[in-house]
Amino acid sequence: MSRAIAEITRSKKGKGSSVDREQVEFNKLRKKIEALQKELKNFTTHLDACLRFYHAHVCPKEKALAKVLTDSVKLLYDFAKTMPRLSSKERSTLHEWILHEINQVFNLIGISDVDPQLHPIFEELNGSSAHDIANEEFFKFKDEMMEIFQKEGIDLDLSALKGTDNQQEVAFKFFEALEEAKDKMGPEEKIRPQLTQRELKQQEQKEIQKKSIGAIYKHLVKAVHPDLEQDPSLKASKEEMMKKVTVAYENDDLYTLLQIEMEWMNRSANRSTSPEQFKIYNAVLKDQVDELRNEINVVRLDPKYFPLQRFVKDSRCDMSALQDACQELEGIKNQIRVDIQKLKGPHAKAILRNTLIDRDIVFF
Repeated sequence: MSRAIAEITRSKKGKGSSVDREQVEFNKLRKKIEALQKELKNFTTHLDACLRFYHAHVCPKEKALAKVLTDSVKLLYDFAKTMPRLSSKERSTLHEWILHEINQVFNLIGISDVDPQLHPIFEELNGSSAHDIANEEFFKFKDEMMEIFQKEGIDLDLSALKGTDNQQEVAFKFFEALEEAKDKMGPEEKIRPQLTQRELKQQEQKEIQKKSIGAIYKHLVKAVHPDLEQDPSLKASKEEMMKKVTVAYENDDLYTLLQIEMEWMNRSANRSTSPEQFKIYNAVLKDQVDELRNEINVVRLDPKYFPLQRFVKDSRCDMSALQDACQELEGIKNQIRVDIQKLKGPHAKAILRNTLIDRDIVFF
């Protein structure tokens, strides 16, 4: 519990007055915000830990697997070009195998980062280049996204996105374009001729809330402004406090402003807060609760966490899934290495033919 915020209700209780409904609501919202802030911090810390684990352990194994798959593709392609008397079915199955492994490499490290020798092989066996296919799919995606946002009145410029971008680059550029579009949006061109009573009341409430935040801000500026402090140690402390006040005011963060105000200014026993003021505070704090809940829901969608999306379970990134992925990638890599050695041995052609004829191809 925040001691600073608790002072608001203690001052009322000290006078023997009852804690009315608005004060009770204020306390509930205060506790809820503190809990949500803690949840957001813990969730972000967890995501950052997962991301560090991914880059330190999973990503290197993905690159290692891509290298082994590339070696396998080159070996299989040599067989496809040189092995005599393959039936049309066997040759088709071998080509399918090669294409599957190339696509696996694309998925692991992206089209732009693969061994250059894979691109002509892919184009020969598939009939189209990987870049052409990627561009076709990408332009379709861009058109669909622009159409969706245009229906919402948002003019989204996705010209910076390229078909050769990897998935993380696409996510970064997409969110940048979205933020730029939002920044360019001005006020509505059409103003409704008449607001309803409810809308007028909501508008009036927002204006009151803004004035309340502004009043607390002005009060704090006078109280903690470092230029008014002669003591060097207190001056440094107030400089840090002033930064917090400014950020909170710019973000319309009433809760933080209240914390700071109570910490610095609510020392007097005569300080009290009216039920009407509580009502204004509560309206803003409810908005902050909604914003925090929304932030918790969407924080994992931050582009920097894009590599973790396939490890998300029930809206949470599962560290155990990352650890399992490491073992799985290592196991697949080792198995392919064993298969490569067999295909380099004296009975390679017989092994390959039996694989193509006797059973369905195993795609690694």
